[in-house]
Amino acid sequence: MTKGKTTGRRKRNALNVFLFLSTALTGSFATNALAQDDESVGVGDIVITATKREENLQDVPISVQALDAELLDELNITDFADYAQHLPTLSFTPSYGPGYNRPFMRGVASGENGNHSSSQPSVGTYLDEQPITTIVGNLDMHLYDVARVEVLAGPQGTLYGASSQAGTVRIITNRPDPEEFSAAWDLEFNAIANGGFGQVGEGYVNIPLGNRAAIRMVGWAEHAGGYIDNRAGTRDYTYVSDSNSDIAKNDYNDSDSYGGRIALGIDLNDSWTITPQIMGQHQRSNGVFGEQSDVGDLGVTHFFPEWNDDDWIRARSRSKARSAISISCSQPRS
Repeated sequence: MTKGKTTGRRKRNALNVFLFLSTALTGSFATNALAQDDESVGVGDIVITATKREENLQDVPISVQALDAELLDELNITDFADYAQHLPTLSFTPSYGPGYNRPFMRGVASGENGNHSSSQPSVGTYLDEQPITTIVGNLDMHLYDVARVEVLAGPQGTLYGASSQAGTVRIITNRPDPEEFSAAWDLEFNAIANGGFGQVGEGYVNIPLGNRAAIRMVGWAEHAGGYIDNRAGTRDYTYVSDSNSDIAKNDYNDSDSYGGRIALGIDLNDSWTITPQIMGQHQRSNGVFGEQSDVGDLGVTHFFPEWNDDDWIRARSRSKARSAISISCSQPRS
């Protein structure tokens, strides 16, 4: 991870401070109609795989909460902070910017830090069947074309191993579908009152490759507007004065991210499938996500450039028959 100097405490829940205005454009294409049936879909119809097999959410004998694709879309959930607010068993500590949230459950907090000199995280995070738990903070993965988010409260060491003493978060992506071609795109433009402007572009395409294979490609790019002002100031030393005029600006804690995912699904026969997948994201956030009490509301006076680069890439291959076998590899987060 490449960082600049970071100070202050991030005011994470920006919706409590600002009026968020957004306009969204959406398009989709499919060989068959994409509309749901007229009958409403209830919570009892959500199928989860938290116990390593497909089960109805209402039939699982453990504490599980889930947000399916319909809810994720209705609530405009795009990242960890969004879905954590809608899952009562999941909490997180205030962060210093994107990628620094630390989740916890049932009051069991971990004492990990970025120097790897303390305890491991107490909540495990999984992308499909692959662990993506990190000690410096969660991967702030952009959510798009996701089937559901599952949260298992309580110790999950039997099913999910280390760093799941308090619970586990699972992000389940949509798999390639050999049955039909489909594609969709979304554009969003937004503004923060007394802050900056932002925009999001995202889309996916699912292409069948014969009767037993398909490839699914997903991509996104996002610019998040800032809301912290780096106000002009000077520092006086003996015989010299220092100014921050070259970096002073309004809304200077903006961020940019882009990434993608590609998966190949192959049905070897009626009961055996294999799904290799690779996914990665680059994210750069500028400035700090907190304020100085002596400067004023949502303001700081800093004299050095501040930034954070968060890059990661993950690859995995999942084979599924009567039991699931997952082979994974990853590049260290940088």
